Amino acid sequence: MKKKKEEIYELKNIENPKKRLRIVILLLLLAVGFFSYGIISFLSRQSGWEQIYTNENTPISGEFNLQYNLGKNANADFRRVTLVYTDAMKKAYGIFGMEESQVYKNVFYINQNPNREIEIEPELYNVFEQFAQYDNRSYLLAPIYSEYDKLFMCSEDYETVELNPFNNTELQKYFSVVLNFVHDSNYVELQLKGNNRIELFISDEYLKFAEANGIEKFIDFYWYRNAIITDLVAAELRNNGLTKGYITSNDGYAVRLDDSGDVFSTYVYDREGNVIRDVATMDYDKPLSMVSYHSYSLNDSLTDHYYQYSNGNTVNGYVDYNDGLSRSALNDLVVYSYDSSCLDIVLNSAECYITDIFPSDVTDRLKDSGIYSVYTINREIYHNDSRVKLKDLFDKNGIKYTLH
Repeated sequence: MKKKKEEIYELKNIENPKKRLRIVILLLLLAVGFFSYGIISFLSRQSGWEQIYTNENTPISGEFNLQYNLGKNANADFRRVTLVYTDAMKKAYGIFGMEESQVYKNVFYINQNPNREIEIEPELYNVFEQFAQYDNRSYLLAPIYSEYDKLFMCSEDYETVELNPFNNTELQKYFSVVLNFVHDSNYVELQLKGNNRIELFISDEYLKFAEANGIEKFIDFYWYRNAIITDLVAAELRNNGLTKGYITSNDGYAVRLDDSGDVFSTYVYDREGNVIRDVATMDYDKPLSMVSYHSYSLNDSLTDHYYQYSNGNTVNGYVDYNDGLSRSALNDLVVYSYDSSCLDIVLNSAECYITDIFPSDVTDRLKDSGIYSVYTINREIYHNDSRVKLKDLFDKNGIKYTLH
């Protein structure tokens, strides 16, 4: 290949130093101008939908996806929504993460200060109030969640032998002792005292047991956490007037802020044996919050709360408050509301999902609370909301799904 001839410009014929200086400055200004134009052109954005990333990475940034419809002044919209989104994600992780924070009085801070009245962040206090409204104490299952984390970190089946509570009677006995404490407010209680002040009461007996068994966490929101964070980030965007978008988490939580009337779509999944199918498309055109339960890992990024054996069997992080065992009544369940938050939806529906048999009357009860459902049983798709449209039903190779 013929090499392009290099072009060299010299100033050696310019004898007047001041004139030479002026030309050098002019050339520098031209260079800066061309460079700036290149940067502006590179960063210039068009109106329309774009994925927004945080401009400061956090340990949870990769778990969420914000899509936003940029307006005519796309660059300004992009800068503003990026700034708000970044601050919201940092705040969410600082409050609901399990690490120590120099800024926030968070979950870690509570775990480090049992039997003391302390002040915590108002967002965290509000979440405890929501749990209390439903008489839900699942966040006290932290010692049991820690055991599931060990299982979910495994990469080979042989590593799970002592870590799967279904196979290890000693682990079941340990769960039973923990649950005796957790189920009794005389042993452990998160006391709400008003004005963002709480006290995590833990009895001497439970403290001694915790010390003997290496328990470091008494509170953990676990699989509820991303519902809480999705709500928080959506609220921050909404409070800043940024409503032309939607946010999703990789474990099934979503909030649509956009009220343009445009049609959005999401897949409805069903698992039969080891086969996972998208069996329908669900269209909707209104702002809503949505929770998608899956008894299995839908993609490779969902490893924190699942372990899948080589034979396809899966243990998930949906832990039954009653006995500490992993349960899911259906492989897939979508529940959503036009009025409630993701956390409210979960607190309403978790009990009917984390069980062995899906209650036949539960969808009517949820609908009375403004929560609608989509799920599949024996290739029949059930739904109870006329405002959404289910289309593109699976019909291939002799396998056909129908609407119930």
